[in-house]
Amino acid sequence: MKIALSYISFSFIYLLLSSITFYSVTNQQKHFDIDSPYYEKMGNIFYEINTFSENTQNLSLSQQPLGYPLFIGIIYKIFSRNVNFVILFQILLSLLSGLLIALTASRLFGQATALISFALFSINLGFLVFPQFILSETLTALFLIIFFEQLIDFYKTKNITSLAFAGLFLGSSNLLKPAALFFIFPLISLMLFDSKLKIKSASILLISFLMPVIGYMSYNKIMSNKFQFTPLGNYNLYVRFWSKVEGNQKPFLTPQEHLKNIAVSSGEIENLMDQGDWNLVKKEFWNNVKENPFLFIKAWLKDVAKTFLGLYSTNLKLLIEPNVKGGEVSFFYSNGTMFEKIHKYISMGTKSLTLILVGYAETIWNLIRYILCFIALIFMIPKRQYFIFSLFLIYILYFSFITGFDGCARYRMMFEFLLIILSAQGINLLISYEQT
Repeated sequence: MKIALSYISFSFIYLLLSSITFYSVTNQQKHFDIDSPYYEKMGNIFYEINTFSENTQNLSLSQQPLGYPLFIGIIYKIFSRNVNFVILFQILLSLLSGLLIALTASRLFGQATALISFALFSINLGFLVFPQFILSETLTALFLIIFFEQLIDFYKTKNITSLAFAGLFLGSSNLLKPAALFFIFPLISLMLFDSKLKIKSASILLISFLMPVIGYMSYNKIMSNKFQFTPLGNYNLYVRFWSKVEGNQKPFLTPQEHLKNIAVSSGEIENLMDQGDWNLVKKEFWNNVKENPFLFIKAWLKDVAKTFLGLYSTNLKLLIEPNVKGGEVSFFYSNGTMFEKIHKYISMGTKSLTLILVGYAETIWNLIRYILCFIALIFMIPKRQYFIFSLFLIYILYFSFITGFDGCARYRMMFEFLLIILSAQGINLLISYEQT
C-alpha cells in the first residue's frame, strides 16, 4: 500500500508540473518547433481525407516518416482538430512511459530502484517538456521504452512473445523517427553472443523488426514508386551535417549569424543537388571528408557532446518565452570563459529567475547523474550482469552517436529513460553502501 501511494504521489507531481507548464505557454503556436508545421499539416490531410495520397508527389521529398502525422490525424478524428488534445494525450502517454521505466527498473534492479526511477521521471524536464510540443519525441520514446521493457521481460522469462513484441515496437519506432534502423545489427550480434536460444531468438527479433519497416517501404512503393524507407538519413548527412561543417568555417559573432552561415551553406549544397542527383552530392561530400577528415570528425563528436550535455530547460524557454526561437540558444556559439559561456547558455533568451535557476539545477544534475550512471554500470561487472551491461552500453552509444549530424538535448530523449534507470540504480547503490 505504501509503495502504491508513493507511485500515486509521484504521478500527481508529474501531472501537476505538466499542467503548470501547459498553462504557462503563451499561445498555441508555442507548441510548434521546426518540424511541427509539417507534422500538423500532414495530420490535417489525414483528418480530412483519411489518407496522405494528396501529397503523393511530395512523399519522398518531405523526408519525414508518416507515423506521427497519422497519430495526430487519429487524435483529431477522435476528439477535434485542436492541438491541445494532442498535447493532453502525449502527457498521458508520457506518464505511461514513466510507469514502464519503473517496471523495467524493477525487473532489472528491484523495487527500490524502480521507485527512485519513477521519482526521477516525475521531475525529468525531458518528459515534462516534449509532450508539450507537436513533435514525435514523446511517442518515439514510448515505443523505444516498450521495446526495451519487452526485451528485458524476454531476457528474464524467455517468453518468445515478449521478444516478438520487442522487435515489433523497435521496428515501428522508425515510423515515427528513423533512428533505430541500424540498431538491429548490434542488437542481434549481442543476442547471438549471449542468448541460449541464439539463432531462433535472433530470427524472431529480426522478422518482427522488419515487418513494420518493410510494410512502410511497400507503402512508399505504392504511393511514390520508390521502395525505400526514407531519404532522411541522406538529407541529415549530406545537407544538414555538411552545411553545419561548412558554416562553422565562416566568421560569426552571434548564434543568429551562425545560423545564417549554415543556411547559406545548406543553400549552396542544395544548388549542387539541382545540378544532378544524390550521387553528385555524395561524391563532393566524401571528397571534402578526405581533404580534412579531422574537421568532420571533430564536428560530429561535438554534436554528440551536445546531445549528452544539452539542456531541456532550453526547450522549456522555447515553450514559455515569447521571443525565443529554436536554434538561437547555444553553448558553443558564445564567447567568454567556461563559466561565462555556461551562464549565457542558461540565461540566454530569458530574464526569469525561475527559468535560470531551473537551468542551473539541470546543469548540476546532468553532471552528477553521469557519475551515478557510471557507478551503476561498473557495479554490473562484479555481479556478472554482462548482457545487461552490454545492452545498456551499446544502446546508449548507438543512439547518441547517430545524433552527430546535428546533436541537441531533444535527441537524448531516445535514451533518456536508460539514464533515469542507471542514475536511480546509482543512487540505490550509494544508499545501500551507506547503510552497510
